[in-house]
Amino acid sequence: LGCDLHRSLENWFKRVAVKMAQTGRLVCDPADVSQFPWSDWDAVINKHVDEQFAKGSGGVRSLLSGSQYQDVLRDRLAEALHSCPLKTGSRLSFGHKSIFEYFLARAVVDFIQDAQSSVSVPPGVVRVDLGALQFLQEMASPEFLARCEQTVATSQHSGAVAATALAGLNHGMEYRSWRGAQLAHADLTHASLAHTDLTGANLHRAILAECNFDGAIMNEADLSQVVPVSRPASRSIMFCFRGCLFFEMF
Repeated sequence: LGCDLHRSLENWFKRVAVKMAQTGRLVCDPADVSQFPWSDWDAVINKHVDEQFAKGSGGVRSLLSGSQYQDVLRDRLAEALHSCPLKTGSRLSFGHKSIFEYFLARAVVDFIQDAQSSVSVPPGVVRVDLGALQFLQEMASPEFLARCEQTVATSQHSGAVAATALAGLNHGMEYRSWRGAQLAHADLTHASLAHTDLTGANLHRAILAECNFDGAIMNEADLSQVVPVSRPASRSIMFCFRGCLFFEMF
């Protein structure tokens, strides 16, 4: 019961953090997040007690009666909720901004690493300037970085989130082939994409402030409604953007 409760709470916190990041506010309407899976406490406790006592003798059954075991479980649940970092009521909010940032980073890591993750992170939710990337840096393992690269390179729908993570972590993205990469709404601020092949890449509404595209190949890339580089474009950049859907920005 303890492991199930912990897992359910963590997944719910991640969903709330993602919704807050989407709205840009540190509060969330409970109606905007899926119902907390443990809202029916008594039903959960009774089911767990029935499962334990259906196994026969031994273990907790030799020490406690069914009603005593129910009381123990209720005390554990009350203790877990008392220390819960999420304030509930008419609005949901975390006790501190850093808690929101931690669970947002946790959601990103799980979303990239686990194709079956129960928490989806839409493109555009994670930004380079968010404090969540500080936690992401602590969580990022070599396996996570490799998975991000693979996600971008194979044009998966989560490529924008993976690319934002790589950019925020200052992980090298230059001299790579990102042909056809799905990077719509990605935040590539300060990223170096020098000498990359972004042929046919989707960069719709991507944030490209201070992004280095020197020597990049971007034929047929979709750059519609992007937030452009803020430094003057060099001739090499202008040449590489020739043929893109939005090369007029230069």
